[in-house]
Amino acid sequence: MTGKDCQTAVLLMTKDPVPGQVKTRLIPLLGEQGACNAYQQMLNLLISRLANGPHWDFVLYRTAFNGHANLQAYPAGITLKQQSSGDIGQRMYQAIAAELAHYKRVILLGADCPYLHTAHIYRTIEQLHQHDISLIPSLDGGYVLIGARQIQSGIFEDINWGKKSVFEQTCALLTRYGLSFGIQSALNDIDEPQDYLAWRAK
Repeated sequence: MTGKDCQTAVLLMTKDPVPGQVKTRLIPLLGEQGACNAYQQMLNLLISRLANGPHWDFVLYRTAFNGHANLQAYPAGITLKQQSSGDIGQRMYQAIAAELAHYKRVILLGADCPYLHTAHIYRTIEQLHQHDISLIPSLDGGYVLIGARQIQSGIFEDINWGKKSVFEQTCALLTRYGLSFGIQSALNDIDEPQDYLAWRAK
């Protein structure tokens, strides 16, 4: 924990930007290097907005491909931690659970929603005063952010990750495990070429 005496940690889950390994659904539009550049741009944008928040600590949870770190992609001074093994649900749970040992609230997001701003972090913190979990759904049926003041591994299990039912399944599991949750307005993430073109047109 930093000298800010923070009670909130913001975790950014990211892959090392490697051509051919990130934003693969954008490759038909942009090519391997172009898709990687787009991912790097979104990553840099979120880091610039969120890394220096006055009311939270920021941690970048990264995964490397083939054991090769692309540390040049990350600004100096960013706290880096390695993602655990397993599917995306297991890795999300492990990151949140690890940080909840040190923080009252943990907010986790991915690197593919450039529409996220500090206002969303503040709204998530507000919701976590009233709820165990706060979610921002994505327009494609998943979610782009999850905040937690307590967590259960079961809410990340038996989820059809990458499908349109992720958010619906997650809400059902939260109810099953007795966790209260708040929902914010949905945002779009950048997965398909039309998502990228709509973002760049703004």
